[in-house]
Amino acid sequence: MPMPEAQSTRWRGKTWAAWGTLAITCVAYGVFALAAGFGLAESEKTRALPLPFQIHALAGGIALITGIAQFNPAIRNRFVRAHRWSGRTYVLAACLASIAAVLNAAFFDVSLAARMSFVLLGCCWLLSTLLAYWMIRKPNVSLHREWMLRSFSLALFFVTFSFWVPVLAGNGQGKDTAYFLAVTMSWGLNLLVAEVWIWQTRTGGSAPDT
Repeated sequence: MPMPEAQSTRWRGKTWAAWGTLAITCVAYGVFALAAGFGLAESEKTRALPLPFQIHALAGGIALITGIAQFNPAIRNRFVRAHRWSGRTYVLAACLASIAAVLNAAFFDVSLAARMSFVLLGCCWLLSTLLAYWMIRKPNVSLHREWMLRSFSLALFFVTFSFWVPVLAGNGQGKDTAYFLAVTMSWGLNLLVAEVWIWQTRTGGSAPDT
C-alpha cells in the first residue's frame, strides 16, 4: 500500500539525516585511517608488521569513504557511472584491507580468542565483498545490494570498535575478555543489524527508496 505523501516526505527527510550523519562519521574515520596509513597520525603502538598495517589503514579508509556513497539511492541513481567506479574502488580497497587485517591479526599482542575474532572478521569481510562483486557481474542486483550491505557493515568495524572498547574496558571485565568482546561485538552486531535490514527489505517491511 503506497505511503501517504506527507509521511513519505518525513521518511525521506529522516533517511537523508541518518545517511548524512553516517556519511560524516565514515569520512572522518576514513580520513583518520588514511592519516594513520601515511604516518601522519600519532600512535603509541608499535606495529609488528608496519607494511600490512599501512595497507590495512589506507585501504580501510578508502573503503569507508567510497562505501558510504553506495547506500544513498538518490545519489546512486543520478550518478550511475560514479556509482560504478566508486563501487569498484570499494571492492578493491575492502579486499586489500581484509587480507591485510588477517595478516596483522596473526601478530597482534592480544589473546588468541581476540586474534581469531579478527581473522574471522577479515575472512567474512573478504568473502562478502567478493560475493557482492560476483552478484553484480551475473548480474543479480538485489543480491548484490544485500552482499554489499553485509560487506559495508563489516567495514564499519573501524567505527564501532572505537565505541565498544571504552564501554567494555570500564565494566570490570578482565583485559583480555573485554578486548575479545569489543572486537567480536564490533563486527558481530554490525552484521546482525545488516541481516535484520535485509530481512525487512525482503519481506516488504522497510520504507520505500529515497
